[in-house]
Amino acid sequence: MTISDIRDVILTELRAVFQTINNDESDLLVKSILKADRVFVSGQGRSGFVMRSFAMRLMHLGLEAFVVGETITPSIGTGDLLIVGSGSGETLGSLLAARSAKGAGARVAAITSRRESSLAEVSDLVLIIPVKSAKVVGAPGISSTIQPLGSLAEQSLFIYLDCIIVRLMKEMDCCSEGIFQRHANIE
Repeated sequence: MTISDIRDVILTELRAVFQTINNDESDLLVKSILKADRVFVSGQGRSGFVMRSFAMRLMHLGLEAFVVGETITPSIGTGDLLIVGSGSGETLGSLLAARSAKGAGARVAAITSRRESSLAEVSDLVLIIPVKSAKVVGAPGISSTIQPLGSLAEQSLFIYLDCIIVRLMKEMDCCSEGIFQRHANIE
């Protein structure tokens, strides 16, 4: 199999995932972000890297965004939104962050593959990226992938959140030039 063949298979896998994502749930996430005083994100492992990149783009849009666990992250509270990315919805660190945020009066949005997960149970809004979780036996979702472990889920999460950013740009009447003004200039 050539790299081009592998690319084509991966793109087919991603298309299959995105054909099943619920637009109404996505609209609710956009509205929740715009309504929130501040947005916090959380995720573990590779999902955590994706969530960090999402927080950066939220900041580029001019929104107050923080990554759970960073030294400069303030306390969360009423009016704030925590967005948690967890394929299985059972990752302990993500679940603890969600429960803590709820206890502090914040709203929680879960992006996961399982509507019946522990994370979904404590969340106000649940967005499903229907990719079978390697961590949960018998989990529903798209399972046909040539990729290792959770790669399809993590790629789907990254692209999905970039779609959310583009939608936020439209809602906020923001353009790339405005975003670039907030881009790091001491790299």
